[in-house]
Amino acid sequence: MSGPGESPSSDGVGRLSDRAPGFAFDDPASPPSALPPTSASSVTDTAVPLVAEPPQAPEAVGKGVAFSLGGIVVAVLAAIVFKELDNLLHINSMKMAFVLAMVPSALMAYSAVWLYTKGSGGVLRKGIGPLVLVLVVGLAAAVVTALTTDGFALATKIHPGDSAQQLSWVISYVADPKVWVEREVSLLLYVVAAAIGTFGALYGRIKGNR
Repeated sequence: MSGPGESPSSDGVGRLSDRAPGFAFDDPASPPSALPPTSASSVTDTAVPLVAEPPQAPEAVGKGVAFSLGGIVVAVLAAIVFKELDNLLHINSMKMAFVLAMVPSALMAYSAVWLYTKGSGGVLRKGIGPLVLVLVVGLAAAVVTALTTDGFALATKIHPGDSAQQLSWVISYVADPKVWVEREVSLLLYVVAAAIGTFGALYGRIKGNR
């Protein structure tokens, strides 16, 4: 029972009670409060749109091989320069001979691979076989150039001042099988150096395409 002058309060069963004076219930007609609904569109609206990568151009093998022929020119020029350097140094060292053979071969391999990718559109997959053939031709050109450089160095001493005789002597020198047998160590160094340079150039490029 509430005393006089006191405001009655509900005891929760429809009767008045003094235990919770001033406590007010929510309007039973209004729904209970809840968190604002989250729409699925609000998440997708803030998502970053995915941009599709443009399709890669097909590998232009023919154009790439044509560009890679420039590696043969590099092989010939480098063989002349480093063979002249070898003749000037007169160092009978296997390590120095390997270095002088390695540099032209490596320059040939890396330049041929680089030129191929420039012509093929930056891709090197289908053209590996043709490119290896180009490198083999470049190696042969470098070896013949090195022997020719040696031949001219000897020819100028044997036939001084006679260019026609010098040229004839150099051709005979390069075509003589005995010369190739005598230079088998140098030729082997060129082959090994070219193989290392070719593997390094091709492996680096193929790995970069993955």
